[in-house]
Amino acid sequence: MLITVDTDRVIELRRLVARACGNRLSFLRMQPIEHASRMQVWLRVREPGVQRVIDAVTRALPAAQLGRVVPA
Repeated sequence: MLITVDTDRVIELRRLVARACGNRLSFLRMQPIEHASRMQVWLRVREPGVQRVIDAVTRALPAAQLGRVVPA
């Protein structure tokens, strides 16, 4: 799963993901883009954590861009 957020929202995203999926998160990678004003965050989350993450992010971080979701 790929999520792009403003750099000042990365900590909030990490907290949301941790709350939404807990131990279902097996991988998290972050990379700055656009002169470090935004971050791309790759997640590997086992079901049913994927939908929980999507729901939490769309509610709390409406400016976040959700990218490709690939079943693990």
